[in-house]
Amino acid sequence: ALVAGSLARARCAVLTIAPETRPGDPLKPVRRLGAVIKLLSDERKLPELLAMTGGETARVICDVLQITRLELLDEIEPGVIIAAAFSAQAALPKYVAIKPGGFGSLNVWSRLIRINRH
Repeated sequence: ALVAGSLARARCAVLTIAPETRPGDPLKPVRRLGAVIKLLSDERKLPELLAMTGGETARVICDVLQITRLELLDEIEPGVIIAAAFSAQAALPKYVAIKPGGFGSLNVWSRLIRINRH
């Protein structure tokens, strides 16, 4: 709840998932992130643009938000897309940006922030 509250007040925020140091469920950190996103969604405090790195992360977040369709709007770099998000659920980001793990330049997120401001 503390992380969700801080994110709800921020104009721009970056969350990273620390790798698990113990053996176990490799998706556990991603599911924790999903729980934070769910809290923001429940409180109707999601940002207009939600950016994600990694296919597994994107899948979990899309499932948590019940996103049923993504409509490709742009490819800002090879493999890095911006899409409109659609769902029966009302509290969604308008757009999602997804960067598969191995794609994109080192400054892809700063480019995305500049694009989002315009």
